[in-house]
Amino acid sequence: YQAALAINNNNSMDQRSAILINIGAIYTDRREFSKAKKTLEEALTLTQKIQNNRHLSEVWSKIALLHYSQNQYKQAAECAQKSLAIAQEIKYILIQKDCYKLLSDIYAATGNFNQAYLNHLDYKALSDSLSNKENIRKVAFLESGYKYNKEKQDYEIEKAKQQIEIKNQRLIILFLIIASVLILMLAIAVYWTNQL
Repeated sequence: YQAALAINNNNSMDQRSAILINIGAIYTDRREFSKAKKTLEEALTLTQKIQNNRHLSEVWSKIALLHYSQNQYKQAAECAQKSLAIAQEIKYILIQKDCYKLLSDIYAATGNFNQAYLNHLDYKALSDSLSNKENIRKVAFLESGYKYNKEKQDYEIEKAKQQIEIKNQRLIILFLIIASVLILMLAIAVYWTNQL
């Protein structure tokens, strides 16, 4: 990602913000919180500047995760709520799912089990919805593959039948030619015999 950031060199603000978000997430995972904070703040400033709501939702989600990783639950909940509001507005289901999961974890960590449970239900519903969509997509892909293979097999069978019919027709024509030649030879032989 650092190499991609260097190559980008402010050419595309959208790409730069996406790269910064990913770098910030990696720093959070590696528990390098100061680097993560600096990177995510830069990404936040950039996404606000270019007004890309999709990236803005993602960066708030990553900042929330950063605060959660540092046990800063109040800030984490605020950032997750901001991310969730934007994600709901633009119908970004993946981030909504992640925000509900994070909010459930935050509320569970602070002892607010009622909110933790409600957010977990929302997370589960979105997760199942995405899973069902993915399953439907897989089934549709498999069905189209099956239909393609079946049509291909039917085509090959039909082609083989046509080739066999052509071969049979050629054999019949060859047989008729040979029979005609034999009859002609017989007729000539009978004619010569009668002449003699």
